[in-house]
Amino acid sequence: GNIKDAVAVDGFAGTVACGLEALSRGASHCYFIDSSEQAFELIRQNLQATGLDDQGIVLRGTFRSQIKLIDETPDLWFLDPPFEEDLIGDALKAMTLSSAVTERALAVVKQDKRDDIEEVRPFEIEDNRVYGRNRLLFYRYLPDESPKDT
Repeated sequence: GNIKDAVAVDGFAGTVACGLEALSRGASHCYFIDSSEQAFELIRQNLQATGLDDQGIVLRGTFRSQIKLIDETPDLWFLDPPFEEDLIGDALKAMTLSSAVTERALAVVKQDKRDDIEEVRPFEIEDNRVYGRNRLLFYRYLPDESPKDT
C-alpha cells in the first residue's frame, strides 16, 4: 500500500529486507533493531550499499530494550523474529507498553504457519495470509483507555 512519508520499524532486522522495502516504497525513515553483532554489521552494510543509510536508524539490542529509544510514533512495524524463538507475543506486549505505539499503528508479523497465532490485546488481527510455510499476520493497534508506561 501507500506508505509515502511513513515512519517504519524493522523490529528483528536481520538483513534489513522489510525495512529496505518500506524505504523503497516511500517511507521517510526506518528504525532497524537487532541484538546480533553480525546482523548489526550487515544492517549497516546493506543500508550503505543501497544509499539509504541517511534514512536508517540502527539500534542494537533486544526489541524490548530498544523500543524504549524510539522517540517518534511509527506507523508501520515489521516483526520477523527467528522462527525457532518464541518472541512474537513478547514483542507485541512490549509494544502495548510503549508510548511510540499509537492508535491505528500496523504491525506486520511473520511466523511459521504451523505456529499458534498470538492474540495480544489491544491488537486486533486485520488479515492473515499464508505463503508457503510462512504466515503474515496484520495486527492493528486499537487501544482502550489504559495508560501506557513511558
